[in-house]
Amino acid sequence: PDSLGVCIHTSYGSIVYTGEFKFDQSLHGHYAPDLKRMAEIGDEGVFALISDSTEAEKPGYNTPENIIEHHMYDAFAKVKGRLIVSCYASNFVRIQQVLNIASQLNRKVSFLGRSLESSFNIARKMGYFDIPKDLLIPINEVENYPKNEVIIIATGMQGEPVEALSQMARKKHKIMNIEEGDSIFLAITASANMEVIIADTLN
Repeated sequence: PDSLGVCIHTSYGSIVYTGEFKFDQSLHGHYAPDLKRMAEIGDEGVFALISDSTEAEKPGYNTPENIIEHHMYDAFAKVKGRLIVSCYASNFVRIQQVLNIASQLNRKVSFLGRSLESSFNIARKMGYFDIPKDLLIPINEVENYPKNEVIIIATGMQGEPVEALSQMARKKHKIMNIEEGDSIFLAITASANMEVIIADTLN
């Protein structure tokens, strides 16, 4: 939410820098793109478009978030033990989806990672999250609940999603490690530079 681009008007036409973006027609409210304003800028004439979005050069459409949430629910519902979800700290849509599913499955949610907790708390104060009552618990209270009643959302430094999992898999995380019976869900699209790290973590 609140992402923006920059449009510089010149005598040759507008120079448009998009910022990182993802267009999804299934999203509303804070996450809906202002397509009307973008069309107006296009009609006025664009001299240069500077686009900054992962895989923006690929044709076609992204999978809508509402479909992704449906698949996430199906996967989460099959988990019998503790569930650890890895995602980007900045992906508020994905975090909200985990909160929604956790509430439906009667699981508590805890955050593991300073950047994740910090960005979440700021966004929460700004009204970007819809959080059911008593859903969240501190990470130090996770052990007080049965493993099948907990979901942990984890990220590492700077919100990198795989870093925390790598430390947990090696039993080197300061707060929590992966245990037998845990299920790991990568709620991310792995970029090329992450493939080796993910494979190493899985091993």
